[in-house]
Amino acid sequence: MRMMARRWFDNIVGAMMLAGLSFLNMVIWAVNPLAATVLLVLAVLFTLAMFFTEAGIYAVLFVNPFDRLTAVAAGSPITLTKVLLLCVGGAVFVKKILYRDNQFLPRLFDNGVTISSYAFLLFSFASVLNANDYELFSGQMIRRTSVLLLYLLLILSLQRPDQLYRIFKFLLMAYVFIGMTGLYELISTESILQLRFGNMADFALYALSESDGIRISGPYGDPNFHAVAMFIPLALTIAFFYLKRHWAIRLLMLFLFAFFMINLLATNSRGGLVGSFFIFGAMYLFLRFRYKLLFPFVAGILAAVIVGAYMTLFPAATVERYSGESGWQSIKQRIGLIEMSVDAIRDEPLLGIGTGNFISKYQHYMNEKVPRHPLWPHNSILQAWAENGIFGLLAFLAVLGFATRNVLVVAFQERDPLRHTMAVTVGSVIAGYWFFAAVNNVLENQDYWIIFSFSVVLYRWHLEERSTGRRMDGSPLFEGDHQAARS
Repeated sequence: MRMMARRWFDNIVGAMMLAGLSFLNMVIWAVNPLAATVLLVLAVLFTLAMFFTEAGIYAVLFVNPFDRLTAVAAGSPITLTKVLLLCVGGAVFVKKILYRDNQFLPRLFDNGVTISSYAFLLFSFASVLNANDYELFSGQMIRRTSVLLLYLLLILSLQRPDQLYRIFKFLLMAYVFIGMTGLYELISTESILQLRFGNMADFALYALSESDGIRISGPYGDPNFHAVAMFIPLALTIAFFYLKRHWAIRLLMLFLFAFFMINLLATNSRGGLVGSFFIFGAMYLFLRFRYKLLFPFVAGILAAVIVGAYMTLFPAATVERYSGESGWQSIKQRIGLIEMSVDAIRDEPLLGIGTGNFISKYQHYMNEKVPRHPLWPHNSILQAWAENGIFGLLAFLAVLGFATRNVLVVAFQERDPLRHTMAVTVGSVIAGYWFFAAVNNVLENQDYWIIFSFSVVLYRWHLEERSTGRRMDGSPLFEGDHQAARS
């Protein structure tokens, strides 16, 4: 009876909203047809998100990696991802208010990751006091605010472990499409973003100066970002190989693992490659399986097959860059960027020089090791300190630290194989993210904040079950879980 009343309530609210928006749309159409069309599209998306919220979340997660590719213009902060996020996030917020969800407000403050995220955004805004380029500041703040909204949407919407498991499967399928864009660039030597925006795009395949090779960048517009995007699907392929026993599924996971590794190798990103080793190491340490001593030999053979196939089918520039025969110049540049970041920190240690303003003040701090055209610091830890001050740095480190704590607690105490595997998968990606944050600029990287949200919901479910003594499906906890809860 209660569910029937809720459905009627949904229908009445939806009908009233549609009627009001339709009338408003007709009025605006008489004055500005373009504005009316935009409003109509937003109204339809919002209404669909009200009734199919979970599908809306899937849509946001699917278009998220294609964020730059769906921009209204080259370099524009307005993208399809942000539009969908606004509509789906607004729908979730309205439903929480209408249904008087008692857990809505507590979930906005129930984890250290969430509180630290608010602090990081606050200090990012406060750095405007020292900013001199407000356009750069505004663009970066739009990106940081949007990734925080994505994070909040996920921690408010994910109610049960089965939802997260379905998202894991959906994300793996979504990243197959990302991998296809990388493979297309590798074979055709054409940039996806240049195909979309033409010469207006400032993104392209990164040519290696010492060879005829290329660095694929996919829809991210940067080889390093395409490399770090492979962290999630690589971890997921290992997790599903571990969970599934059917030979066909395991064979598919091996194929997808090789597919994503070729994408990572083709970026020529040394930071991405080393970060993937952190993922593999964490999963090896925390997953519970037999014959652990045999695993390194099997993994070594698989790695040799993947690298051998890549070297045979594609340019050898990857090996030259990874081995140091080329690419030493980029290492010198990174040293120079570290020195520049330290100089900026000395100037404004408390509030920073302004979010995004490392680029605008580049000429002031540059030295002979860096090129004349502006580059980002390639180190998120130093970038957070340089642009947002010491408090911004501490807030960002706290986000990473609390996310790590969340998954470690679940991984050590959880006895359910599926829940334990999900925690290890998320934790292994965070391990890779720790390293990658020290070698690249990831403060606005959406994948980071998606994984942070997964760590929060896993930890929340873990605590809720131990406080009640029962699982979320009503079944009692395992005996081992009771012992962990008492300890």
